[in-house]
Amino acid sequence: MMQSVREYYPIYPLSLRTPSKSKTRLGTRDIYVDVPWQAYDFLISTLFKGISSELKKEEVRKNWHKYIQDYKESLTFQDKPIVSIYLTSSSLSKRKFLILKVNWEVFFRYLEDKAKNLINAVKTDGKNVMIVYQEIWFNFLKIIKEIRSLKPLRLEYFIENFKKLIIITEDYNQVKNILKDFERLINEMEDYLIKKSKYIQLYTIRFKMSLKTVYNLMEELNIVAIYYILRNLLEDLIRFFIYFDLGNKVVRYPDLVLSSMFIYDYKAPLNLSIKNSRIYSLKNFRNEFRKKFLKATNKILSRNEVISIFDITDELINIKMRRLGVDKNLLKDFCVEYDLECTNLVNLYNACSSIIHNQSPLPFFSLLEVKFFKYFLKIFMETLKNLIIKFLSLL
Repeated sequence: MMQSVREYYPIYPLSLRTPSKSKTRLGTRDIYVDVPWQAYDFLISTLFKGISSELKKEEVRKNWHKYIQDYKESLTFQDKPIVSIYLTSSSLSKRKFLILKVNWEVFFRYLEDKAKNLINAVKTDGKNVMIVYQEIWFNFLKIIKEIRSLKPLRLEYFIENFKKLIIITEDYNQVKNILKDFERLINEMEDYLIKKSKYIQLYTIRFKMSLKTVYNLMEELNIVAIYYILRNLLEDLIRFFIYFDLGNKVVRYPDLVLSSMFIYDYKAPLNLSIKNSRIYSLKNFRNEFRKKFLKATNKILSRNEVISIFDITDELINIKMRRLGVDKNLLKDFCVEYDLECTNLVNLYNACSSIIHNQSPLPFFSLLEVKFFKYFLKIFMETLKNLIIKFLSLL
């Protein structure tokens, strides 16, 4: 297994070179992503010492032992070294070789623990999600300052290998299982509500397509893009619950509201030129809905015996009804209105927004990024599950 791990583990788009005058050669050219930068700092500085004088095995061993004690928090996990650096020789060469060897089992436990600590920071404040990418980038940049040679990234090759790696570490299957569990919940919700509204499928098919997109992005290992889909999924769920509730309590005809608002949310942006065309207050949106949606339906009924959802959307555009916007303030209103625990919901929304606005896909694959995402997805889907269960209990 460890041989496969070493073969599949992602590397930075960098390469190490042995200085031409060095009496010691590098036995490690690849730079593994997320391996603490301090290890490569020692490796490179030791290598350059070998230019002026011949390195000794015992000298390297003692220096590494001292160095690892100085950086114990970064280079060890549960008192075991994450990597080992040592000098060795070969019968095929007169030169000695400086080797960096990763203790993969310890390293994976280290990354797992780091991901758990980072998700705890996000539970406190969603914006802390950027600490994840700060850690990943900082580690890369601390190494790149020492490197002059850049290697091209063969994307297809690295995707294939990295996918094999996260299957071995079980992160891939755990993410898939989280998505499958939530998809089952959506199906159960659909089966329950279809008796009350046939138009619910306009929304549940959107939820399912969001999950399908997450599946596809996971296949491409585009983790950053998944946060955009997750935020959309959360926003769509919130709108659906509010529309259904208004249709149930205000109009007493959920189908009419669900179908009309589904179309209106697509049609209005192309026709409304009014400022502040969205409302980010649940109370204000409810008041505007009561006033304008009922006005639109009554006006149509005064002309026709049958109400067409397209007539409703046209009339809503004529009277300039603002659309429901979802942000952290709307989420807080929603939680208060339906007696929900709000901290997780808002923090998860803020986390997704922070990544959407601040982070592009990495130029390399990071196991830390995947492990963090696994825990984030678990909390995200558990929060949406609790949201769905609570909402259904109120019907």
